[in-house]
Amino acid sequence: MRDQPDGVALLDIARQVLREDVLPLLQPDQRLPVLMVVNALGIAERQLRAGDKPVQEQLQGLQDLLDGKAVPVELCQTPQAERLRLGRQLGMLIRSGKADPSTALHAPVAVHLREVALQTLLESNPKYLKKGA
Repeated sequence: MRDQPDGVALLDIARQVLREDVLPLLQPDQRLPVLMVVNALGIAERQLRAGDKPVQEQLQGLQDLLDGKAVPVELCQTPQAERLRLGRQLGMLIRSGKADPSTALHAPVAVHLREVALQTLLESNPKYLKKGA
């Protein structure tokens, strides 16, 4: 069992200290690197909170889309690696025109890409989603 605070809480604490205690002490031209670290800590925190679920969902979506269409390649070692491999295959399928608006694959590919974009925003910039609400 891990002691408290856990990794997610530690990332939040580190981000808060940088933002509230360190950033105000810096000259304006020195703030960008610290803001980048604050942002990276936030992304890491959100990824830890989400766990493997987003990768598994994307992998399942890609497998569903590419069922019978995937180029046979050696099996990858991790779900993340397999997701990346199938993502490249989806990219090749899109570039080939097989997911153009006049095809049956267009709608499911568009839905998948929207879901991936939404998950990416949820992890990297959730405030952007709140602006559109």
